[in-house]
Amino acid sequence: MDLSGLTVDHFSADSTSGAAVAALRLHRSLLALGAISRYWHAPVSRKSLDEPGCRLVRWTDYSAGFWEQVRARLLASARKVRMARKKQYWIKGRPEGLESFSAAEQPHPTPLPQASRHASVVHLHSVATMIDYRSFFGSLPDRVPVVWTLYDMNPMSGGCHYVNGCEAYRTTCQHCPQLGRPSSDDLSRQTFQIKMDALRGKNIHIVAPSHGAEQVARASAVLSDVRTIQTIHHGVDVAQFVPMDKSVAKRRLGIPEDRVVVAFGAESIDKRRKGFRELMVALSRVADHGPITGLVFGNGRGSEIPPHLDLKKMGYVSDRQQQATIYSAADMFILPSLEEVFGLTALEAMACGTPVVAFRTEGISDYIRPGTTGFLAESGDCAGLAWHIVRLVENRQMRHRMGEHAREMVEREFSAELQTARYVELYGELVRSMSNAVLSGRAA
Repeated sequence: MDLSGLTVDHFSADSTSGAAVAALRLHRSLLALGAISRYWHAPVSRKSLDEPGCRLVRWTDYSAGFWEQVRARLLASARKVRMARKKQYWIKGRPEGLESFSAAEQPHPTPLPQASRHASVVHLHSVATMIDYRSFFGSLPDRVPVVWTLYDMNPMSGGCHYVNGCEAYRTTCQHCPQLGRPSSDDLSRQTFQIKMDALRGKNIHIVAPSHGAEQVARASAVLSDVRTIQTIHHGVDVAQFVPMDKSVAKRRLGIPEDRVVVAFGAESIDKRRKGFRELMVALSRVADHGPITGLVFGNGRGSEIPPHLDLKKMGYVSDRQQQATIYSAADMFILPSLEEVFGLTALEAMACGTPVVAFRTEGISDYIRPGTTGFLAESGDCAGLAWHIVRLVENRQMRHRMGEHAREMVEREFSAELQTARYVELYGELVRSMSNAVLSGRAA
């Protein structure tokens, strides 16, 4: 496909989350290939990202007169207050440890920017806190192809980002266990219906980052009217995440070379879903099996740390070179997530030649291949997780062999270049399909 005529408009609510990192990587790759790629994002300290193609979304209509703008802002402020009170009513008393609950409405309309009306493809990433479903999809021409990459389950739920075992998304969300006052017409039911109505008849194509996530999407009632659902794995920059000699990496981090390093990382280690508590339980079971150091990076304090555990906290790490050093210093990376759509940190660790031990979830079985690139324990089974950790602690040759297999697998199946090529192929199919439909309409 000749990319010189391709225009892709990406929409992402932020610029720092794992979803944003993946979206920006694709955006930059498209620019490098000669496509017109624009990355629309919500305010970052009221400024646009300082790099090519990045644009700050401004929903205010600045072509309107002064008093019209004032009126619009006053209405938005009043609606924001009403929405906040409404949400507070429904979530008051909700169970602790859950992640955010995002409704499908915003205080102000969020129509598709005028500059995007003639894009070849509109690509949605993580937009739960960014778009107002009614006004955004209502302003989107039915013929425009929309690619929507799933980073969590919010696009198909009544507001939650991870369903925590609930399967109401298959039919109709209501009596939501993640709300403080569940009922037959609670906030989840209202949000679910708004999404169903907004997406109906649109030219939407869902991309899941794993085959497990694809199967979940196929079971969704909200997504039942989309045109296609397929898997395109997230990719890793294999030139950036490169294996480093583990002794050298440990020295750089101030860790003795004789220590077996067990690493864990997440954007926020305090999120219940990320499984920090389960990891601590597992590590408390392996303390007697050798000189072990826990290496943790991410926002949050963590809790319930076992006594006498040698734990080194790195805080939030955004520098890719520092991340690669941490992954390389690790003798194994642990992914104890209880729910995961993909788990990019584990794949980055594998690219650095480090095997992964994880709980079995929908999103990670595509790349954690038991006995080859790592091990899987059943979700929540801390004893099983500990047993696999011990196997690797006590067998250096196994760690080395699995690390080599992991690196080879990432290069072969999960590179950023391969991800971009698959998206370009999808874009091309959608653009050709739309062109053929237009020509058929003219002929008729």
